[in-house]
Amino acid sequence: VDRETTWAGETVLSVEADLSNTGLRVPELNWEKPEDTAGVVRAKLVFRNDVPRLLRSIELIAGDLAVNASADFDRTGAFQTADISQLRFGKTRAAGRVEHLQDAGWRVTLSGPVIDLTPVLEARDDDAKDTEPASQMRIEARFFADQLILGDERPPIMDAALGVRQTGDHLDQMNLKGQIANSEVSLTVEPVRGERRLALRAADAGAFLEAFDTADNIRGGTLKVDGKLTGNGFEDGMDVTVQMDEFRVIDAPAFAKVLSSASFTGLSDTLSGDGIRFSRARGQAIVSKDTVDITDVVAYGPGLGLKLNGTLERETEIAHFVGLLAPAYSLSRLIDKIPVLGELLTGGEGEGLLATEFRLDGPLEDPNITINPLTALAPGFLRDLVSTSESPGYQPVDAPPPGQQQPEDLGQ
Repeated sequence: VDRETTWAGETVLSVEADLSNTGLRVPELNWEKPEDTAGVVRAKLVFRNDVPRLLRSIELIAGDLAVNASADFDRTGAFQTADISQLRFGKTRAAGRVEHLQDAGWRVTLSGPVIDLTPVLEARDDDAKDTEPASQMRIEARFFADQLILGDERPPIMDAALGVRQTGDHLDQMNLKGQIANSEVSLTVEPVRGERRLALRAADAGAFLEAFDTADNIRGGTLKVDGKLTGNGFEDGMDVTVQMDEFRVIDAPAFAKVLSSASFTGLSDTLSGDGIRFSRARGQAIVSKDTVDITDVVAYGPGLGLKLNGTLERETEIAHFVGLLAPAYSLSRLIDKIPVLGELLTGGEGEGLLATEFRLDGPLEDPNITINPLTALAPGFLRDLVSTSESPGYQPVDAPPPGQQQPEDLGQ
């Protein structure tokens, strides 16, 4: 430690410390430096009237963490801001700023070629398992990265801009834009009339669902989700309408078992090959911590029409579904529009057609399937399919609809 007094009466302390025998831990970053590992810190701290006012420089190197920064303090010695000229932490290579807000919250801004938020997300998952009451600290964060990483097994979001405002575990607002598999993705959570409205758009539905561990058997398509958050965050509760257009389903064991049990062998074989093509799927989903309840899911394509309702237990992946299958849906629609003959064959427009009713119970990998092969003139089934086909398709999200509150930009 070197001590120097300037002509202005300031005291400057220059510190260099060997951290080899010191253990360090930052729970919020899920980071730890064990004892007996290399580490060093160098800093220059300026005091005025024995109160710390300026951290001219600090350099910390320990394990896979390296930081170069400077900081300001107020008249009482309380931290105000820190400017980070270099941050190397795991895969992260960035620079930025940390600010202590007047309401006791924090604002963090980082930009760089790579920002890896995996350690932060893992630390939050560990905190969620604790029984202690969560902190109500307010945090605003903005990240701008060529590659934004949200999990070790997930592909990075390219050309990403992410803004988040959170109070404790409660997600208040969020804006995300970027690309996954060279396709645009946007996700917003905005406060509107006392609710947190959610809007998701993905130009490649399959790539997005696989990247976020939702489904790995969808190929292509566009995804549109609109609704609201009902819990603290995405995992705790959502009430949404989901729509996918022009996609294929491949290698889905439960779906294959339904088709096989219903004697749709041709479609079952297609599922294990290039996949079954759907022109559109649409339905409601209510997500809680324990279950996903789906209502009035309707899908149609050149070879198949489908309707589905039921519940999926999230932890065990045990499903309880009931549904209807109608093969060669496109042909059935044409028949239905033929005068007199169409009415005789299908019962008239909106009344239905011969369909196969099924029930699915048990684990998704190997469920029990019950088939009722001739469910005659299923009321409303065709009407639901037509209604789904006529609803608006994929639309990017740039801003809330006209007339709604425009919240503060968080990196959109």
